[in-house]
Amino acid sequence: MAVSFGSVGDIIAVCLLVKDLADAFDKTRGSGAEYQGLTRELGSLERCLLQVDLLCRSPVQSQDIATICDAARSTIKDCELSLQDLYRRIQKYDRYLNNKGSGATFFANAAMKIRWQISEKDDIQKFRSTIAIHTDALSMLLATVNVKVAERNASKVEKLASETKSSANEISGVLVRIHGRLDETTTQLTEQKTIVGRITEGISRIRKICSDMQASLVNLLQLGTQTHQAVVAIQTQLPTRLERVLIDEPFILEDAIGRQAPVHLQFINSWDALHAVLEIRFRNIQGADKIERREYSLQDHRTGREISRSRPWEGAFLPGQRVDMSLIFQHKRSTTPVAEGANMCPGCRHSYFSSADADVECAHCGLLFRRIEEVEEVDSVPLEPIFVGPLPEPWRMKPVFGHSAFAPAESYARRSESQGRWFQLVTYATKTGLQKPELGLHASPR
Repeated sequence: MAVSFGSVGDIIAVCLLVKDLADAFDKTRGSGAEYQGLTRELGSLERCLLQVDLLCRSPVQSQDIATICDAARSTIKDCELSLQDLYRRIQKYDRYLNNKGSGATFFANAAMKIRWQISEKDDIQKFRSTIAIHTDALSMLLATVNVKVAERNASKVEKLASETKSSANEISGVLVRIHGRLDETTTQLTEQKTIVGRITEGISRIRKICSDMQASLVNLLQLGTQTHQAVVAIQTQLPTRLERVLIDEPFILEDAIGRQAPVHLQFINSWDALHAVLEIRFRNIQGADKIERREYSLQDHRTGREISRSRPWEGAFLPGQRVDMSLIFQHKRSTTPVAEGANMCPGCRHSYFSSADADVECAHCGLLFRRIEEVEEVDSVPLEPIFVGPLPEPWRMKPVFGHSAFAPAESYARRSESQGRWFQLVTYATKTGLQKPELGLHASPR
């Protein structure tokens, strides 16, 4: 049997050869115990060869393991030579030592067994020793490989343990950070829970406010409905558009004592009608004689301009206008001396400084008055005294206690009209006298 020897193929061939030898010796029955021991030794060799084969087939090998594999290949080569020689020598005994028999005579089989015992026994012992040596050598190589592999695995395990420890430290740090994050998350969740509770309370308050607002809106709607009904009722009572066109707004008149009254232009349609109404309103009160003598003036409240009674009635007043009424008090003074009280309040005689035709409110008594100046011509002073006879009746009267001897008794209303303090708005007229040229007329005594 020709066996080619290579790196992997040689190992397989040697394994097959060992298996054939074991089968050959297993078929003999002469020395069973001896041959059984040889069979066990060949089985051990076969297992060693298979382990070496697995080692050589390993894809990842270090330098030490590669060297051991080379030594194992050399040992296997020597073992192969011994096995080939043994196989050639026992090949001729195979058909005689087979349990099935070779078909030869009994004597031929016995002769071959005797020959085997005589001539081959010593060679078998040598072969067993050689096989044991090769088996031990391969076992040592495998043990060395196992040690190297164990060392390499130990280094890998140590490295892996170091990496595992580092990873464990990293994982521990990550766990610490995760624990911190969990604490922060727990705190945030607690805060969020508090916020959610506040939001819930706020929503409850808002809901209550909405309920209150709804009730208020219902009340407001009812109030609006009632207001609408009231407005509709008022509209039904108001005059129509045509009626409103026919009705002008009255102007407001404030008289000298502060009373305000509307004056309807459709009803009062002339100056005489207005004068008659004023006489009726001032009847039996202060200022009645002033009204009878038409000693009053009317001014526009906004501009302060006087409304002259010489203007036509239709153009004198406007609807909605405010008109102030003041009584006129006369005061004469000459051009040379200044009469006493010309620059004083007519009510309280308090001094003031103002220009003419301007409303002045007295800071002392609150009277609102206006000073106007009227210029009139007077007769010149006679060169000789004029004789004045006795006053005619009724100015000449007997003296009566409590009354003047030169004037009739006056009522309270007539006496009070000469005093501006009884009114709220007066016009203070100061007359300046201009002397006429002397004509040479003289009054003769009586």
